[in-house]
Amino acid sequence: VSTQSTGETFDRGFQKQGSTVAVKRPTSVQVTSKNVVISDKSGDAYSYDLVLSNRKYLLGHVSVVMDMVLTPDQKFLITCDRDEKIRVSQFPNCYNIESYLLGHEEYVLQILLLSPNILLSVGGDQKLLLWDLSSQTLLQTLSSSHGDYTSVTFSSPYLLTCNTRHVTVYKLSDNTLTQVSEHVSDHDVLNLAASDSRVMMLTREPKLESYQFSEGVMSSKSEVEGEFELGKCVDCALPEKKKVVRTAGFTEYFERKRKRIEEEALKETKQANLST
Repeated sequence: VSTQSTGETFDRGFQKQGSTVAVKRPTSVQVTSKNVVISDKSGDAYSYDLVLSNRKYLLGHVSVVMDMVLTPDQKFLITCDRDEKIRVSQFPNCYNIESYLLGHEEYVLQILLLSPNILLSVGGDQKLLLWDLSSQTLLQTLSSSHGDYTSVTFSSPYLLTCNTRHVTVYKLSDNTLTQVSEHVSDHDVLNLAASDSRVMMLTREPKLESYQFSEGVMSSKSEVEGEFELGKCVDCALPEKKKVVRTAGFTEYFERKRKRIEEEALKETKQANLST
């Protein structure tokens, strides 16, 4: 998926199924057995078939969609945006909004499902919020003492969070997160991923570091060798926080955006009624 036409080829056992030029720059992708869902910087989300054709409008936010996730039963699409909101929409009829989860005071950077009914949200307010989706209630709030979160990952039952050079490991038990360990890297960490036995970290140098991971503790660092174009991965920055008062121009834009979202939702509703 890109905003420009490309002629890339694939090897290493991958077979290209399709391609598309996105409406705006993509921010998140979710894949099901039947659909590919793509959100973008304009605040919209679209559904495609598995060969990336037959685009269908799903929903719109008035600000950038930062991340999204589908529930395991694929009944709900959860999206978060630049304006502190987490929206739970019925899928694929996303004009039906199930609820909003409001608790952050800055942008919502990332959302993760830790279990079918437990959602974690990561905010620019330096907070982690743990939500119960079944009751739509806030279960727990964790605050960072090391600045903004840059990445989080989950390998059950462990949650790993990153704040620049600080990686903190939590364990999820009885719907509560408890800190298990902490690791301080020699370099700024941009992203991390975890499995049952290993943690991988991308640093700003750029380097790809590997750690053994057992019982929530990282150890035995090694650097991953290979031909990686890591330089393309490190040009990353967190969104600016709200310091500027919106001008009349922004107000007019958001009003146009709101009307377009309402028109798209009305069109989807009419189409759904006709099909029934």
